[in-house]
Amino acid sequence: LHLSIRRQRQMCIRDRSVTTTSYMNDNGLIESGESMRAYYDYTLELDNSESAWVTDQRVAYHLAPNTTYMMLTEIDSIDTREEGLMGHMIDVRSKSGELMHIEIAAMNGGETFISELEYAWSNAQ
Repeated sequence: LHLSIRRQRQMCIRDRSVTTTSYMNDNGLIESGESMRAYYDYTLELDNSESAWVTDQRVAYHLAPNTTYMMLTEIDSIDTREEGLMGHMIDVRSKSGELMHIEIAAMNGGETFISELEYAWSNAQ
């Protein structure tokens, strides 16, 4: 699995709208008992059709109607780098070797997404 995720717009979880919460709940994107840590919507319309998020249990990418996720307990490494105007690049590798590549546009809160991902991963160990 190699997941290359495009970038558009970042939203920290505290800024997440009621529409986002409803969409995620209505489409079964959040499991019962999961706690959302960070959310990134790639669309300019913020319509949730393409997004990435971190919960206390997993990191996920959604491109309607499909969702790919990696359990935090299955993550082997998280490598991050900032590439100027391109923004933040995040490579999440599973213990089985799968790679999830997330790109967050510059000036869209990439630091927050990375921080929440690393915090959730460290707590899941």
